[in-house]
Amino acid sequence: MDRGYAHRTSFAIFAALTTITSFPPPLSGAGSDPVEYTVTHKTYDVKCHIGRTHVDSPTAVNFTYPGGGGKGVPCIRATMGVQVKVEYMNLDNEDLTTFINVPPNAHVTGSCKSPQWMELSWKGVKGSSRSLKIHANPKISSSKEDDIHEYFVNQVSLRMEIDEEVFPRMLQPIGNLTALVENEKYFEVPLNKSFKCQEVKSKLKTKDPMGPITVVFKDVQFQTYISGSTFAEEIICKPTHGTDYVAIGIGCFLGATIVSALSSYAFCQWWRKRDRRS
Repeated sequence: MDRGYAHRTSFAIFAALTTITSFPPPLSGAGSDPVEYTVTHKTYDVKCHIGRTHVDSPTAVNFTYPGGGGKGVPCIRATMGVQVKVEYMNLDNEDLTTFINVPPNAHVTGSCKSPQWMELSWKGVKGSSRSLKIHANPKISSSKEDDIHEYFVNQVSLRMEIDEEVFPRMLQPIGNLTALVENEKYFEVPLNKSFKCQEVKSKLKTKDPMGPITVVFKDVQFQTYISGSTFAEEIICKPTHGTDYVAIGIGCFLGATIVSALSSYAFCQWWRKRDRRS
């Protein structure tokens, strides 16, 4: 075979494989680093399989309400990175996933009256409106210890304008997406403590023809009904990982192997003693 032909063939195969395992360049949010990505599930699976990341993790930054500028001491304080994951189907009946990272310069609004809430709003590609709202539990009327014993976030809601660039070729196009989860207990801690966790996932429900929709909070420290100027003592969340059946299976296999080896050893020792007696 001609060496030049073999070389060109090898290069073509390499280029094809590189194309299969590459992601399209991320889309840029307005006034921030790239924060919006759309990938097919097939590409996503390939990327995960070869152990390479497909989307930048959201940057953990400080969000407070009220903010600085003489607006008073914050009643809600959060340090976290936030990523929105929206799954949908395109015209070719392919499953696609759009990842949207909340930018560090998101605008913060809220309320210090019970129930306290914080809303992060920002502009996406081509000025598309995006907002994420976090509600604290409504039963709190003050921060006195004789009134309450714990607080938590009981509602997370999402509103987004849907555009063709970030959600290309949707099977069922819509203008706006609204999603909500309520009656939950996220970031739950005792009174006058702050919640801290490496990751918290919130699955939102929607009546729109999209989904599942997941909001991921990364490197979170969160506190509402603040009585001081900084975070209170932190309470680390409990691990929420599911049962690792692979590890259990490996452990059972190793245990069975050890038991079998010990049984064989004991039998051999018994057999040798029996031979010596006879």
